[in-house]
Amino acid sequence: MNEVIIKEYILKEYGIKINKIKLLRDVIGSVYLLEDPKLKFILKIYKKDTSIEVEKVVDVMNYIYQNNGPVPKIYLNKHHRQVSKFQDQSVVLFEYIEGIDVNPFKNQKEIIEAYENIQRIMKSYPKELPKTGKDYYINRYLRTLESIGYDPGKISSLKKMADSLFDATLKLSTGFTHGDYHTGNMILKQEKLIVFDFDACTSYSSLLDLVTCFDQTNFNKLAISDIAKTKVFLDKELHINIDEIDNCLAFIPIRHMEIISNILEAQGKSLSIDFYNQQYDWILEYCNYIKS
Repeated sequence: MNEVIIKEYILKEYGIKINKIKLLRDVIGSVYLLEDPKLKFILKIYKKDTSIEVEKVVDVMNYIYQNNGPVPKIYLNKHHRQVSKFQDQSVVLFEYIEGIDVNPFKNQKEIIEAYENIQRIMKSYPKELPKTGKDYYINRYLRTLESIGYDPGKISSLKKMADSLFDATLKLSTGFTHGDYHTGNMILKQEKLIVFDFDACTSYSSLLDLVTCFDQTNFNKLAISDIAKTKVFLDKELHINIDEIDNCLAFIPIRHMEIISNILEAQGKSLSIDFYNQQYDWILEYCNYIKS
């Protein structure tokens, strides 16, 4: 969408006259910073073929907001709807939150408080949550490997590892999961942490949000010491039950497959065989360590 079309669309749908537009990112969807003479807004335009259940996602965010939770406000359009449509694309307008970047360790207290607040609110959520599951987290990645003619032996090995990892995470208690709970989706405003981007929210173990946020491993180069550091942090700092920690740690390689699949869907192109080999070796070494 060009700037003229966006301005006309926002005026028609929301009655807001925009005078400044800036594209912030264009990955899974297009995200813009909009300004009128008094306020700033965040506009998110989802891709036409998105698998995200946008209506359910904004219902979750609005419920948390209405219960004084740490999320941005969603503006209703002239038809009193949270989700607008532009051709076949879903459009959502959020308030802009002015704040500072979040550090996972410096702002540990605020991150955990926001997590606990969201969990408390979502315990009484009356609607159905978006659905993900094994296909979303694992099978998409395996299908990509098959489609590029990746080594069948490695695919078979990866599937066995992934199945075992996923089964381990299912032993954790089920609850509301943000699904992408990291500092890139947080902002600190006057000592209050605000959380956004609930596109991957679902019913899974809520502990996996904490694992995502405080994972200390490097995505491309695994150091065994970083797994140990993460394990100690989950135990000593987050006080996760020792019997649950190994099942929590099983999520980290699954998270790799999820992230890569999301990037591939957004970009519409594959990555190099060297990259897939690197990730295969990463996951294999990780699994060998947590089994020992």
